[in-house]
Amino acid sequence: MKSMRITYYVAICAFLLCLVVIVVKMTFWPVCVSSSATPSTGTTTCDGWTVAGLSATILAVAATFLGILGAILLAAWWTGLDKRVEDRVAEAFHTQIQTVKSYLSNGSSKMSNGSSKGQP
Repeated sequence: MKSMRITYYVAICAFLLCLVVIVVKMTFWPVCVSSSATPSTGTTTCDGWTVAGLSATILAVAATFLGILGAILLAAWWTGLDKRVEDRVAEAFHTQIQTVKSYLSNGSSKMSNGSSKGQP
């Protein structure tokens, strides 16, 4: 279970590292490129579809990565589920046995007290 937790934390760190790299890249290396028609003036052309496509790609990669992290978390939770269920069933079974024993001991004492007084 500890190795799964470590793996999960490593995956989160990798995700955050990728996020930082994308933000730094987008900050210092713009999406819009200079136009080949007017390279001397330094104008850039950037249409809305370029930005939309890049944004959709980044969001899709983030959603995929979060889905993978969720699957790892679910697998880690399921690996310990058998032990937790077994412990709960054993505890409930033990409680039930104690309840039945106390009921039987109280019932047998009442029966022995009742029969000594001559009551049916």
